[in-house]
Amino acid sequence: MSAVTTTSTLAENWTGRPYHRKWLLNQANGLFGFFQYGSINPKGGFFDLSRDGKPLNSDNPVRGIHASARMVHCFAIGDLLGRPGAADIVDHGMQFLWNRHRDETHGGYFWQVDDQGAADASKQGYGHAFVLLAASSAKIVGHPLADRMLADITEILETRFWDDKHGAIAEEFSADWQPAPGYRGQNSNMHLTEARWPPSRRPASATISTRRRASPTS
Repeated sequence: MSAVTTTSTLAENWTGRPYHRKWLLNQANGLFGFFQYGSINPKGGFFDLSRDGKPLNSDNPVRGIHASARMVHCFAIGDLLGRPGAADIVDHGMQFLWNRHRDETHGGYFWQVDDQGAADASKQGYGHAFVLLAASSAKIVGHPLADRMLADITEILETRFWDDKHGAIAEEFSADWQPAPGYRGQNSNMHLTEARWPPSRRPASATISTRRRASPTS
């Protein structure tokens, strides 16, 4: 085997080398450890943390839906890896999404909440994409709320957010589903694609229908 061939073979296979796998695990454990032990808000949801792992605001902080949903997703991965305590973080986040972010009157999920209720009651496509990500991730690790949340968020995305004219979801609505004029971009739709992809590794119920997700020009 020539030196060129050896170098080429190593370049192709470096992602599976033991040192690299150990490095990845160390990086993951550092991130898991940073958030697992300091971010839990005993009143529900999660604290935003400073660089040294302290809550930025422990007195009735506003909790954004994307942060709660991302914690569920990340610690579902931790649970799959076998990290102790990860399932508790998933449950903490799922309970908060379902019981505090979900609008039981009008449907959908509030963008921000605090200890008193909705701090920003708007319904944003960006946030709802992350609810789908959280629910599908929780489904993979067998959380008992996952099926209900998947059914709920899928219906909302299909009936409230999907726009056949543009072949994409709308950006934002008021609490009672009045359209909010203005910005329309790709960010919400990109994260919705992330929540759905790859379909072979997501529950079937985590995908909106082929008819709705297909662009009119496709």
